[in-house]
Amino acid sequence: MDALKPSQANHRLIRKILDSSYTGKVVHTEESYNLVSRVFQRAGGEWERVFLGSSRDLGLLKRVLKVAYKLGYLPKTSQWR
Repeated sequence: MDALKPSQANHRLIRKILDSSYTGKVVHTEESYNLVSRVFQRAGGEWERVFLGSSRDLGLLKRVLKVAYKLGYLPKTSQWR
């Protein structure tokens, strides 16, 4: 899989959210996408509902991404100053 052009729909959505919320702050990897996907599903989220427009599930996905970023589960880019 190419992290720059993910083939799975859930990975494409995760990348789109990360690009809009954490532009230039996250290194995109398949492992981190899979981790976020598993946590989202264990928290009660369903991808089918997300793609059908469920705001509850989309909100849950965004919270999972926020926590994953804050706790360091999403690899961060180096910040040179």
